[in-house]
Amino acid sequence: MKSKKAAIYSCLLLFGGLFMLSSCNVTKFLAEDEYLLSDYAININGPVASRQKKILENEIYYLDTLQRIENRNWRIWLYYKYQDADTGTLNHFFYEQAATRPSIYKQGHGGQASDVIKRYVMDKGYYDAQVFFSDQIKKRKATISYTINTGPLYTIASKKVSYPNETIKRLIENRNDESFLKRNDVLSLQAYEKEKNRIASIMQNNGYPYFTSLNISKRPQAIKLADQIDLYFEILNDADSIGLRRYRFGDIVVDHNYNPFAFEPASDTATIDAIQHLNFDKEKSLNRQVMNQSIPFRNGDLFSAEALEKARQNIVRYNIYSSVVVQRIPSPEDPNVLNIYFILQPSKKYEFKVDFDLNNTEYSSRSSLLGVSVGPELSNRNTFGGGETYTMGLQFQTEFNPFGQSDTTERSTVQTFIAGFRNNLIMPRFVDYFKMYELLSGVSPDFYSILQSNGISTIDLNYEYVYTDQLYKYHSFLWQAGNNFNWAAGRNNLRVNNLSLNVFLPDLFPSFIEEIKDRQFVRKSLDPQIFTSLLFSNAQFTHVGRKDYAQRQFSFYGSMEFSGLEILAANAITNGFRDTFQLFNKFDFAKYFKVDLDGRFLKDLSATTSFASRLNIGIATPLTGSVSVPFVKQFFVGGPSSMRAWRIRELGPGSLQDSTALSGTNQPYANVGDLKIEMNAEYRFPLFWRLNSALFLDVGNIWILGKSDQPESRFTSDFWKEFAVGTGTGIRMDLTFFTLRLDWGIKLKLPYRQDNGSYWAYSSFGQYLKKSNLNLAISMPF
Repeated sequence: MKSKKAAIYSCLLLFGGLFMLSSCNVTKFLAEDEYLLSDYAININGPVASRQKKILENEIYYLDTLQRIENRNWRIWLYYKYQDADTGTLNHFFYEQAATRPSIYKQGHGGQASDVIKRYVMDKGYYDAQVFFSDQIKKRKATISYTINTGPLYTIASKKVSYPNETIKRLIENRNDESFLKRNDVLSLQAYEKEKNRIASIMQNNGYPYFTSLNISKRPQAIKLADQIDLYFEILNDADSIGLRRYRFGDIVVDHNYNPFAFEPASDTATIDAIQHLNFDKEKSLNRQVMNQSIPFRNGDLFSAEALEKARQNIVRYNIYSSVVVQRIPSPEDPNVLNIYFILQPSKKYEFKVDFDLNNTEYSSRSSLLGVSVGPELSNRNTFGGGETYTMGLQFQTEFNPFGQSDTTERSTVQTFIAGFRNNLIMPRFVDYFKMYELLSGVSPDFYSILQSNGISTIDLNYEYVYTDQLYKYHSFLWQAGNNFNWAAGRNNLRVNNLSLNVFLPDLFPSFIEEIKDRQFVRKSLDPQIFTSLLFSNAQFTHVGRKDYAQRQFSFYGSMEFSGLEILAANAITNGFRDTFQLFNKFDFAKYFKVDLDGRFLKDLSATTSFASRLNIGIATPLTGSVSVPFVKQFFVGGPSSMRAWRIRELGPGSLQDSTALSGTNQPYANVGDLKIEMNAEYRFPLFWRLNSALFLDVGNIWILGKSDQPESRFTSDFWKEFAVGTGTGIRMDLTFFTLRLDWGIKLKLPYRQDNGSYWAYSSFGQYLKKSNLNLAISMPF
């Protein structure tokens, strides 16, 4: 008891000390003419929409000319206190890891940024902008104010472009509908730069490889009218400029195995379809016909930078060359011809590697478990000569208690064991199974073109054995085939599996059977099952957005899954749904639909602090002929990346009070549902060294949509009363390659009323601390 009190007093002293430290008067370290910059005030006046005004304020605030503000006085105090500390001492360690240089201000100096701000606002199209500066000094702290009168936003009344010749004029004006500077558009510096780059791209793709935006007026001439401008710029007419010389493709040479130290003549020389191939190696080199198909131009074609880059990307996509270099060399016979050389160096034919990973527990409900996996695999590049890669690998994973507790209710330290055998064949080309994708060409030809040019086909054949202590063990056999698509510089990824066959063979432990004996629908969902698909099995889409002007980032993760549509149709035709097919009188055909949507928002509040949130909604429903969604496909909440105050599968469904929790045993939880709604939010901030922290709030639950043995588990109009709420804090250690995370979750609100009629989890502060939940995990929760 005394040790507990001592620990509490120590924590109070620590927090009190930090509070006193943060309250230190750091201004005493300032010179007589120095002030601590505490805030900026940016006021925008003019005919600017409220949203655009907010955007402009944020953009001005983040200009490099303006100093960043550090308001955490304890970091500034450490800077002054230990800036002269000797290297290698503890004081120097604190200085390096936690100290921050203060934002020093000298009276009147803030006006130096006024011209920069004015030019920035004018470049947005406000050509009458005025900027007024003032500063306020109080108690050795300074606040800077910029008042910006924008004036009207000028738009384009007319545009005139001077061209060096008629050929270039026709080339550019034929695509004027793509211009960034049309009549009534705003003339901003950003729009003008985009227009210059657009013109340069048109020129480079139509025979002018050396034309750049430097061949266009650096700034346009603008004649101001009432609230519009007449715009004029020119494509510079320099007769000696190489940028205005037009070229065609000449000889095309592919060196499949370039060796810069080889002095003997190239081997295996062959010319196929006007493309010369050197040093071809049947084992390592891409088939010559396939290589030719990857190059979308031939000798005599007008030069196109886009076509040349497309050829390079096509070759890289085959993933059999460690180096792909493209050279364009003027022909000695014709100065207007460029010979193209593809200099390739093949990767190793066979590659053996072993993947080692630390991860979160996903199978057991014991939140203190960590997973360790080892996966040796062997890859065979260019398996059939067409750039295919076949990979065969093993997977071994175990989940264990890293603290090594000897709880009498636990049978062993190792709670989960997984063994798997994987076979994967990647074909670097798009495969349209049953011509299903072709239907998109009529609806969205541009999107269909993106899929065609970015698609990579994959075929998987996998086996997995999973043993989870006190729950179940199962064998799973999976065969699937589909396509993987990446575009928008990798920020968008779409994986679609069209063909799929998965055999699921579970074996439940007696203790788990006893636990679910009164839950027939749960028991039914754990029968041996076959998951089938001949047209569409599942799809996963990921979009990772860029950070905008206000350091905000939006991301989206979504998946959709079907099983048994073909069996459902066959069952309807043969017996009108009166009976369902079974294989060998043992296997049910799983028939269900599932969709999972996950939206995420991240906002940098400063250079080191951020706010992150997530909304996750998932729905799964059985199709006609099935009474429940398979257990392994249903949703659950709890654990290190979900509702952190609860263990995995402990919470829900609905207002159900789990008998495992009530009994106080260590039997793993098995609560799953057809509907999941979850909301999470975190405030993330640094501590010192490699340690960061976060304060979080989790809200959510799961529900049953269809038939259920427990009415309280079903989704009703009062579902909002059944949201569970948890909070807590965490420590995160940045270990460069991964983040080690320890989150402490505390239950606030339960999804059901307790005996006293309250939804609150506990009646005293001590209970909240005592009955909390620790989550040890790898990587961020979202």
